[in-house]
Amino acid sequence: MFSEKITTQRINVMRAIVTWVIRGVALILVALGVYLFLKRFIMGLGSGFDFKLVFQTWEGLDRQPVYCGISMVLVGLPLGFWSKKIAAWVIAMPPTGCPQCGYAVAPPEGAAPPSRCPECGLPLDS
Repeated sequence: MFSEKITTQRINVMRAIVTWVIRGVALILVALGVYLFLKRFIMGLGSGFDFKLVFQTWEGLDRQPVYCGISMVLVGLPLGFWSKKIAAWVIAMPPTGCPQCGYAVAPPEGAAPPSRCPECGLPLDS
């Protein structure tokens, strides 16, 4: 099961799936938040533009207050905006090569790994 090699293509597919899941959650949060906010706003319009009365009257009766809607939008927008970076953070590329320059340090067959990077000279741990 775990004998498959992790390829760049497979990591990109997994990142794409995670990105779209995050964007879906962000879209649901924003849509629900806008709905909760607009519901209260429209009630204010129906009461003759007396928004203070609407907030005071309906705040205790409504299970999902306008503040919940605003917070959903404030969480959903950045979540959707940074979905690619979050997916790249969640599914990280396996480390290969030199940590400083990225040079693929591969020892010859049967030889010990080098103690320094042949490209930049960074000391490498064994």
